[in-house]
Amino acid sequence: MHVTPRVKIHKGGQPGNVNALKSGIYSAALTPEEESELAIVAAQPDLIAEIALLRLVIRRAAMHDENGTLLKDIATGVDTLARAMKVNRTLSGETARQFEKTLVDVLDSLADELGLK
Repeated sequence: MHVTPRVKIHKGGQPGNVNALKSGIYSAALTPEEESELAIVAAQPDLIAEIALLRLVIRRAAMHDENGTLLKDIATGVDTLARAMKVNRTLSGETARQFEKTLVDVLDSLADELGLK
């Protein structure tokens, strides 16, 4: 008689679990528009590509958050976005006034994309 050994189950997603790929934020690969957006900034020498990817993730989370369950995660993402932009500003030598304008522009753009304006 052949006995299959039991696999110890750990907390969280199990190896091979693809539930996150079937629904929610991770349900689809990048759209052609998202791919184009990231391709444009991918060659940047600073944090611009990472900032663009973070904006994309925030936008995607907000678009899929129909009942507000991701609000805390979205807020954390926006905070991380602001910190990444601040680091990029420091690295690039951008002035505080330029940074403030850039941050306002990015947040306004996200609000427009999410229909919050």
